[in-house]
Amino acid sequence: MSIILSIETATDQSSVALMDGLQLVWELSMHHGRDLSQKLIPALQQMMMITGGSLGDVDAVGVSVGPGSFTGLRVGVTVAKTLAYSLGVPLAAVSTLHALAEGSRARGSDLIVALLDARRRQLFAAAFARYSDGLHRLQPDTIVDLEDLPAFVRGAIGSYEAILGGPSPPRTADPLWAPTAHRFKVGSGALALVGGCSLALLGDLSEDSLGCVTVAAYPQARDVAGIAHDLLSRRETIDPAQLTPAYIRRSYAEEKAGE
Repeated sequence: MSIILSIETATDQSSVALMDGLQLVWELSMHHGRDLSQKLIPALQQMMMITGGSLGDVDAVGVSVGPGSFTGLRVGVTVAKTLAYSLGVPLAAVSTLHALAEGSRARGSDLIVALLDARRRQLFAAAFARYSDGLHRLQPDTIVDLEDLPAFVRGAIGSYEAILGGPSPPRTADPLWAPTAHRFKVGSGALALVGGCSLALLGDLSEDSLGCVTVAAYPQARDVAGIAHDLLSRRETIDPAQLTPAYIRRSYAEEKAGE
């Protein structure tokens, strides 16, 4: 089994984890403000001390690359790049929204919309469908205005319904799906909105309208490591020198400067 060190810093609830293959060895979470750069390296050192290992034991590094906090991503990606380069090990770049969706694996929903607060009444969003072999992306990572989120979710539902006519069926059939009409069943719980944001603001995405459940959650390093494991098995790695955070949009300062 390979030892994967993973880093997740896209929100103010950051974490680091150590995985032996797909077995979690240790995960350390931390809440932080603007002092992440002062906390991340000590957290990694503490985790290695607790587990009785050393950085020299690490076979690969996985990092959450965004979207999310500009400062958090910049710190996390920089540390991951430095570790991968100095240790001479492969580096895997993981979508933060994919990690967030992966963390809802045990929630029992087959369609997952992952959401993170992007500020200014906007959300980072992506949609995933659950198959027997894991999550498959339906919608790319994007940014949507809060009022446009219902349309985004309905588009994801439409994409998922179309899967029924494809070669690979969803993980479940009845009672979550009406096989003749290919229509999503309201109230089935098959749709989950997962995110570290104010899900109560989502208006007509309530259980009474689309049958979704809402789950307050944050991306976690353990899920970054799990996805990194799959990427590494497919040799989908990235040169540390080429890795940059996936901000999706410019920072507020950059937007103001461009006006």
